[in-house]
Amino acid sequence: MALDDSMLSSAEEQDGLGPIDYLVFEFEAGQVHAEDFAVLLEAVDAGAVRVLDLEFIVKDHDGRMRKAELPELAERARLDLTIWEGVASGLLDESDVVEVGSTLAPGRFAAIVIYENLSILAVTRRVAAHGLRLIADGRIPPEAVLEALDAADAADQLSDRPASARRGDGSGEGTVI
Repeated sequence: MALDDSMLSSAEEQDGLGPIDYLVFEFEAGQVHAEDFAVLLEAVDAGAVRVLDLEFIVKDHDGRMRKAELPELAERARLDLTIWEGVASGLLDESDVVEVGSTLAPGRFAAIVIYENLSILAVTRRVAAHGLRLIADGRIPPEAVLEALDAADAADQLSDRPASARRGDGSGEGTVI
């Protein structure tokens, strides 16, 4: 697996922010449960993440895609979502609406959560105090990691190296942390 420029960003560009990621959740058949938002709030309360943007995309039955406001979703779901008011920051543009909306079935909607990973931010700040400088960070899609591990396993099976040396035996060779 090779890291490419799209996976890396300069630490100087981040201005002290932790890694920022996004998740997109499609609500099947318009079913929204309070627990879906409660688990996100738990992560915020635990200090693991900071929600930078929470927006909703709807694909109407006629195929039209649009952003939906929180009150519309709250009404559809009959949930009190007032705690999330004001979280939409406008980070998403029309191209994001089209990209997410194109994956939705007509009549469905999705939530897009853009969040900062605060748990690793403490690590980067602490090591910076010891003179280490973060020069890059990135995100590797889980599928890419699994493919690379599968390829490594296949290559190892062709060699004489025992399986215990391939992963996690403490030798450091092939160890995934």
